[in-house]
Amino acid sequence: MQKFSTEYFNSIRKNDEVTTTIFGNKRGLKGTVIKPAQIQYPPFIRWVVEFEDGTTGTFESRYLVFWEDWLEYKGTLL
Repeated sequence: MQKFSTEYFNSIRKNDEVTTTIFGNKRGLKGTVIKPAQIQYPPFIRWVVEFEDGTTGTFESRYLVFWEDWLEYKGTLL
């Protein structure tokens, strides 16, 4: 899992479909990047992500992975 967060965290942009790698109820849930968060702490960008269940959260880019890559990693296609 760590390879997702360190190889391309700078590639994530607004309107990308992502999921989080943090353990919890949002891990593996499809979300869309809405905008950069208001407060930033270098070196990682924080993004506001809206998930398919209607909730939003703020995550550092190192904890986000593209949705297609997550499906490939888990070995399932929905």
